[in-house]
Amino acid sequence: MGKNCGLRLLDKIIKDKVALITGGSRGIGRAIALLFAAAGAKTVVNYNKSDSCAEEIVQKITNNGGQAIAVKADVSNQAAVNSMVSEVTDQYGEIDILVNNAALAVVKGDALSLPIEELFSSTLTGDEMDLPAEKLAAIWSVNVGGVINCTQSAIPSMIQRGAGKIVNISSIAGLGESTLKKTFYGLSKKVVIQYTKRMAIELGTNGININAICPGAIKTDMLTNFAVSTKNYQSILDEYSNNSLLGRVGDPEDIASVALFLASSLSNYMTGEILTVDGGYSLKNH
Repeated sequence: MGKNCGLRLLDKIIKDKVALITGGSRGIGRAIALLFAAAGAKTVVNYNKSDSCAEEIVQKITNNGGQAIAVKADVSNQAAVNSMVSEVTDQYGEIDILVNNAALAVVKGDALSLPIEELFSSTLTGDEMDLPAEKLAAIWSVNVGGVINCTQSAIPSMIQRGAGKIVNISSIAGLGESTLKKTFYGLSKKVVIQYTKRMAIELGTNGININAICPGAIKTDMLTNFAVSTKNYQSILDEYSNNSLLGRVGDPEDIASVALFLASSLSNYMTGEILTVDGGYSLKNH
């Protein structure tokens, strides 16, 4: 009975809404796309690399009776973003919900496309100090530029309709909870936080809610893929579990559920808010 009531509630809050999730084919973005689709949204899975990952999630959604399409676009490229938004509009209509999730992180001395907090340990991640300027610029162009590009492209129709929900996925790194040699990444996430607050001021009278989520360490398949070894992977999980007030590492679904709340009518009187979702990691380690 309780589960059925929950599903009916989900149907009411975002059913038939058009939701664009950037970086939506893996990790946190994937979990958000699946949950939004289960709640009845017309889900757009943006991706920039793996066609197969994007196709797999769209197939999973449609097999479960949902509606979804995948759109390949580099969010750091404004022309590509504009084209993506036009494609979404042609397919489903105007965008109701935008989730800015796509990001770059430093992994073993390189910049790879990750859905935000999948790699949050100095044991796994590379040293920003070793990166050439062009790769640091790439991180900035996606983590900051991508959020701005997608928001700027989506908001005109939201302003015209007097309604819209924007959810930015930042990081506890943007709050100062970052490992050594991750200053540039943390700075990019701090900018997302400040951008969220400033745009809330700019867009509030237009009926647009914009909020951000700051995840802590989140357990995903990609974390396993980039771990040096299974033993190392487990030691990382143990480390973050021990440093969490809840005694565990987060799952992508933990972030997706908060994103759903912020994308729904349940959060209509919230804007410019920054929600930390890290299992109490920040509190315990202060």
